[in-house]
Amino acid sequence: MITYEELKKQISKDLNIDHLPVDDQEKIVTKLGEVMTQKIALEILKNLPENKREEFKKLSESDDIAELDDFVRANIPDSDDIIAAAMKDVIDSVKK
Repeated sequence: MITYEELKKQISKDLNIDHLPVDDQEKIVTKLGEVMTQKIALEILKNLPENKREEFKKLSESDDIAELDDFVRANIPDSDDIIAAAMKDVIDSVKK
C-alpha cells in the first residue's frame, strides 16, 4: 500500500502544486488523499474474494499498514496496478 508521504509526492507531482504555499498544498493533499483512500478501498473490495472482505475490513481499521499490505498482495495479485489505476482516476478527475 502507498504511504502518506508517497501519496503527497505523487499528488504534488501530478497536479504541479509545488509552487503553492505549504498550507494550501497540505489542504489539497489531505482532501485528495481521503478521496484516493476511499477509491482504493472500493477497488480492492471489488477485486477481493467475498470470503476475505470481513478480514480486510478488520485490517483496514487497524494501524498495522504492513499487515494490511501483505493481506492485499496475497489476495489480489495485481493490487499494485489496481491501486495505481485508482490513483490515476482521481488525479485525472481533478485535472478536468
